[in-house]
Amino acid sequence: MGLFIRKQFLLNFNEIRTDSWQVLEEGRIGRLILDGPKGALHIYICYLQSGGTKDNRDARLRSIEILSHHLEDRSKALSICIGDWNFVELDCDRYCLQECKYTGHKDSCEAKVFQETLCKPNAMHDWEQPTMTHRCSSSRSRLDRVYSNHSIVDQLDRNFSIYAMPGCSNSAHRPLAFSRRTPANDGNKSKAIPTWVYKSPEFPAMVAMEFQELCIQDSLRDTTARRLILMKRAILHAAQALQLEHRSQSLDDDDQVGWCMRFIRAAESVQLGRMKACAQTAPIISQYVNPLDPEARSKGGFIKLKDFVVELSRRQVTQDMEQVKKAEDEYTGNKLKNHILVKLKRLLPGAATTIGAVMNEDGQVVDSPKDMAKALQEHWQRTFQAPLPNPDALRTWFEALPLHWNESEDENLPCHHDFSSTTETQEAQSTPCWPTALAGHSTGRKEGHQVLEQLGPWT
Repeated sequence: MGLFIRKQFLLNFNEIRTDSWQVLEEGRIGRLILDGPKGALHIYICYLQSGGTKDNRDARLRSIEILSHHLEDRSKALSICIGDWNFVELDCDRYCLQECKYTGHKDSCEAKVFQETLCKPNAMHDWEQPTMTHRCSSSRSRLDRVYSNHSIVDQLDRNFSIYAMPGCSNSAHRPLAFSRRTPANDGNKSKAIPTWVYKSPEFPAMVAMEFQELCIQDSLRDTTARRLILMKRAILHAAQALQLEHRSQSLDDDDQVGWCMRFIRAAESVQLGRMKACAQTAPIISQYVNPLDPEARSKGGFIKLKDFVVELSRRQVTQDMEQVKKAEDEYTGNKLKNHILVKLKRLLPGAATTIGAVMNEDGQVVDSPKDMAKALQEHWQRTFQAPLPNPDALRTWFEALPLHWNESEDENLPCHHDFSSTTETQEAQSTPCWPTALAGHSTGRKEGHQVLEQLGPWT
């Protein structure tokens, strides 16, 4: 049992002490305690007893009790438990090759104790990862898993990813790579205008007045593109002015979620100015924590505020479902449904919300954004690259078409397009296609149109 950590990662925490590494059960469970200005992180390494006998099962249950006893409350530390558990939770987590069926239900008793003893009391979530990580001659199973006690609210604005890496020759297990990252913030992009701003009755008038002033003051040549730029600028300025005038404006659920999330992140980094501004805009924050308290993140109300945000997000989903019923067309309804699925995904405990890695053409797993983009570009470039037509095959195909009709039969042709209104200019533009397509025939432009009439039903 061991743990490898990059030195760069350890720079986020205080210096490691002698007692930072603790063995909770000899050869089975170990814990690394990391403390820093952003909070505490506890990493648990687990290797439970293997085997299917009663003694082996009892040994695994004892290890589960020991682990549960040492887990800290999530208000004190973020706990991550990783390792080889040697039992599965779901029936589809183990597949028997001999019987050709799932056999994970055989571990149902251990899974039940695991949930009631460790997961539910400590708010631990299994990170979503369906790949079988263990292989042997008789079965494939998902023995290696990652659990953590992070709040679901973290999934709303953080990217979680987990994936099984390729196996190696000296182990029957595949290693797992997982991460929680803050999305990159592009400072050049303007933030979205809150819902209550553009729904305000005074917003259109403010935009119109601001647009007129910008047009009068603008010294550049008046063009359509320039007026569009000034209109966008007027919308942004009007929105900013309206937000300053209506700090205490009644917010809908979507805006309350946004301001509460800003407060939570500001409290975690102790940004008192931003905490105060968020609480002034969304007064409901003050019902849970004191926005002027630098230790607000360690108070019990801070956890309740996170739960309140999750509840608001779930209520948003219900409201969006009602909007689907009122959708004017199928396109709008499908767009709302996709939006709902994204929200539900982020509200599912332990859900992986982003791609963590991809495999390139050389069979290597890459996880850096640059390498992932390169691998995806190479794959889709080859997929969508239009193959060059074979001129000989194309000529043979056109030669096989019934090009020669009698003039008397022209009225009986199955015409699906009216070419009678084709102008000379349009015909001149289409003429270059025919010398190549109709090589070997001197049928002219009229029979070219007749070919298109025949191709209409096929297309």
